[in-house]
Amino acid sequence: MSQFDYLELYEGFFCILLLCALYIFARYLWLERGLKFDHLKPVLSFIVFILGEAMIRGSLWVLRYRFRADNRALSGLGDLDILWPVVLGGLVSMVGIAMFINVFSPSYWGKYPLYVSIGLAASISLYVTFQ
Repeated sequence: MSQFDYLELYEGFFCILLLCALYIFARYLWLERGLKFDHLKPVLSFIVFILGEAMIRGSLWVLRYRFRADNRALSGLGDLDILWPVVLGGLVSMVGIAMFINVFSPSYWGKYPLYVSIGLAASISLYVTFQ
């Protein structure tokens, strides 16, 4: 097996684990739907994060499978085959992480941890991208 096959195995295994975790947390959310919204915020943030990661891992798994099955170069698949699922999954994961920060930061800090972390992440990523 090549390294590419190991990566395909990893992406598939991780995607299936994420989908199982998504089912578990969605079921928990459904069973506890009578609780106040504040008690369900951690579960919602985790569901959003897991959904985004599953979108990324699933699309990479399909890409690696297609690459192995078709025996063609990665550039032959086209850029848009992988770009939009990964970008959309990344955005969903970022929203999930922002929800984590918002939920688990102390209430007396206010919204500052959320604003500072989003601003810091945006500024560092823009700096690295356009340097």
